[in-house]
Amino acid sequence: DTVASSNGFPGGAGLGGGDGIVLGGINDTLTGCVFTSNFDDGVEAFPGTNNAAHDCTAESNGFGSGAGSGFDGVSRLTECSANFNVADGAVVSNGVVINCIANGNGANGFSVVFTHVSDCEASANALDGILASQSRIRDCSVTGNLDDGIEGAGGNFISGNNANGNAANGIVITGPSNTIENNHCVANGAFGIDTVTSAAGAVNAIFANRTTGNMAGAGYFFDFGTNTYGPIVVGPGPVAGLYNENIDY
Repeated sequence: DTVASSNGFPGGAGLGGGDGIVLGGINDTLTGCVFTSNFDDGVEAFPGTNNAAHDCTAESNGFGSGAGSGFDGVSRLTECSANFNVADGAVVSNGVVINCIANGNGANGFSVVFTHVSDCEASANALDGILASQSRIRDCSVTGNLDDGIEGAGGNFISGNNANGNAANGIVITGPSNTIENNHCVANGAFGIDTVTSAAGAVNAIFANRTTGNMAGAGYFFDFGTNTYGPIVVGPGPVAGLYNENIDY
């Protein structure tokens, strides 16, 4: 229940370089706190320190440094909000992000590596709603972001998400060994689902998705030479004899 506001002015002065709070120990927990209008990050945690934040808000941080995120390095985020920060809403590695919101940030909503993300909302961010590598992204809503809804590099499991109204793709995959299933991609500015994996051996599994009203082509683009996918049905319903996996209505 602490507020840390407007720290680090002028010029990022002070031990934390203008962060709202710096967590330098291990197993620290923040609960019910607000970090707003700080020179750099709202919260900065040292890597690998297993720190957590619950029911916290990080808003409008980083305008002094031009590079501050809401939460940077916290391992476990639950029921937190990261809004209108200059860089990413939250940067998490080897952690968990559950039931959190990232709205209107100047870069990505959530930027995650080796992290489980579920039941989160990422909207109106200047880059991707969720940028992920080696992570599980499940049951999230990514809407109205100015680049892709979800961008995945390698090794992600992306399932059950709604990717709607993003300026570029609903979901784009740029690396190998991803599984993309049961996602719903509606009215995105480019493809509903796009794979950019022309390198040899860049194999992804893509099935049981729905794409509706996307601006580019039939709503999907797959590198058919390298990816495993269910047959795609275009039109009002399935075609007889086809296993109805990826559907574009």
